[in-house]
Amino acid sequence: MALIGRIRQNVGLLILLIGIAILSFLLMDVFSGPGSMTGESVSAGSVNGLAVDYNAYQQRVQTTINNQQRTNPNLTDQQRLQAEESAWDSYVKELLAEKEYEQLGVNVTKEEMRNLFVGTNPHPALAAEAAFQNPQTGVFDPELVRTYEANLLDAPSNADQNQIRNQANQWNQFKKFIRQDQQRKKYNNLIKKAIYIPGWMAEQKNAAANKKADINYVMIPYTNVDDASINLSDSDLSSYLNNHMSEYKQEASSDVELISLDIVPSEADKQEALNKITQSISGFASAQNDSAFVRMNSDSPLTGQYYTRNQIPFAQKDAIMNSAIGQVSAAVEEGNTLYSYKVSERVAVADSVNCGHILFRVNPGETDVAARTKMDSVYNLILTGMDFEEAANNNTEDQSGVNKGGDLGWVKPGTMLKQFNDAIFYGGGTGDVVKCRTQAGWHIAKIHEANKTSQAVKVAFITKDVIASTATSNRLYSTANEFSSRNRTIDGFRTAAQEAGYEVKTAPSLSQNEFNVPGIGANNEIAAWAYGADVGEVSKVFIMDDKYVVAAVSNKRKAGNPSVDDVRIQLESKVRNMKKAEQIIAGLGANSDINSIASANNVSVASASGISFDGFSSDLGREPKVQAAATSMAANSTSKPIAGEKGVYVVQVTNITEPTNTDLTSFKSSQANLLRNQVDNGAMEAIKNASEIEDVRYQFRGR
Repeated sequence: MALIGRIRQNVGLLILLIGIAILSFLLMDVFSGPGSMTGESVSAGSVNGLAVDYNAYQQRVQTTINNQQRTNPNLTDQQRLQAEESAWDSYVKELLAEKEYEQLGVNVTKEEMRNLFVGTNPHPALAAEAAFQNPQTGVFDPELVRTYEANLLDAPSNADQNQIRNQANQWNQFKKFIRQDQQRKKYNNLIKKAIYIPGWMAEQKNAAANKKADINYVMIPYTNVDDASINLSDSDLSSYLNNHMSEYKQEASSDVELISLDIVPSEADKQEALNKITQSISGFASAQNDSAFVRMNSDSPLTGQYYTRNQIPFAQKDAIMNSAIGQVSAAVEEGNTLYSYKVSERVAVADSVNCGHILFRVNPGETDVAARTKMDSVYNLILTGMDFEEAANNNTEDQSGVNKGGDLGWVKPGTMLKQFNDAIFYGGGTGDVVKCRTQAGWHIAKIHEANKTSQAVKVAFITKDVIASTATSNRLYSTANEFSSRNRTIDGFRTAAQEAGYEVKTAPSLSQNEFNVPGIGANNEIAAWAYGADVGEVSKVFIMDDKYVVAAVSNKRKAGNPSVDDVRIQLESKVRNMKKAEQIIAGLGANSDINSIASANNVSVASASGISFDGFSSDLGREPKVQAAATSMAANSTSKPIAGEKGVYVVQVTNITEPTNTDLTSFKSSQANLLRNQVDNGAMEAIKNASEIEDVRYQFRGR
């Protein structure tokens, strides 16, 4: 009860800290709240006739991006665009799931919810939250949940009411996620319990996996027949396509041609950057505070750090390592960066350090006064003789170091927080005890062993990025815009590109949501524009971070059944091999002797063992027709010619091994479990594939 009493004395801080924890959880992909922040509803598409709210979708996109930025602040354009597709997929599946749950009556009762939050079987997401774990035992404590909810409902008058409302909203969203997750588990369990493997299916699957054939075979490759000897007509291709249409279903797509103008610095831009860094260099030598000078004059804050030779981020490693203390270099150019360096210290460092530490944690929102006071007290006791390991076991707030004397083992440079890294590698030697402050709190570290065998320098860099100026960028944009304005047909586009010396790049089969454009990079506006454009149409200028792009549509395909022209290349390969097979089989006649066939066609007889119906043989490769024939034949029999993937085969079966497991009980169970394991990820995906989904997000791109 003493713990609960302390909580009640710090209601505002408790609500803030738990709110931060819950908000962090809600930022993850597992939750995205539907609904629009605006009164106007705009449709991004539909799911089985139900409109998908565009504003709610955009909220989900931002939620996904925010979550990813927690671990990767500098997302690439491709990662951001991937987040859009992930958000769309999760939103569509959630709408489908809600309808399924409603139709089947899959609900979560109040009693179930109570048990998930304060019962003996809490939801894993709640039980894993440190804010609801007893700090002494690390075990989930439902009383902390009850207290948190009570404080939200009855917060003191001096608490920040806006903060309380925000945390209450986040808590309700968290509860909604728990409810939805429980519905999902119930729904999936219904499917899993309905899975049954009948006896005939078990026998079939067992034979397909475990009936084995050993064979000798001859294969006459299709390459033995000259392509020029095969006549292909559109009638041949059309006939094959009609007989195999299900294999060639397609989504709507566009073939696009593009030219791009890279936004690169001009010679004037390079000279401007050189002038600026030259001006900075003149004051760098006399600067008394390198860190402050770099912050004021450098594009990158590379200062106050020790580097071994291999850690130096530039190519002139030897020059930097051997530079005189205090000497400032002339400007050095590497790629699109100019830099100057100044070495302030040269030291011997260890390649690794064996150390231990004691952490005095400083939580977010707290001052470090108490932690520092306790740290200083323990630090002084260690200096006057207290055993470090004993001090660590009794005081550290790093749970991984409890009862281990705070041992961290051998540590490599750059693997710890910077302040801690500098303390153990540059703040002392073997046997020394050092202290430092990091974002985690205050640390006392003992250096058990440090063999200083490498040289390091403390060096500050001032850098200047060589980038295209606004004038250069505007000039390039004007050029691209003039190209687009003057050439409004694809023929004009191609002629003008050739005259200007621009490389015309091709991006085939772009679907409406494609965001990885070959030769261009991450951009979803180009495919979206092409989806709504006509063949022969030329685009406006697409603005990317490093280039301007103009596109033209050269071909389009409708969703569904393709035409011969849509899949001509694939069809020609299939039909050509089919006609070659007919020619080879006709040449064999009635000959069924594999040695005679091999000799007549200048190939060798080969063998393969352990062939199964649905397996893969390293000897044979993947040849479904050959595998099916071999496992259905009797021993010592020879097949008719088989048109395979690589050529025409004649197979002689030398041995058949029947499955040894005649009791199929365990086999049926394992097969059922394989199917059950696919339910969690596959159930909603299957429902999505069987649903009518309209996606019109392309209409909003590039606006």
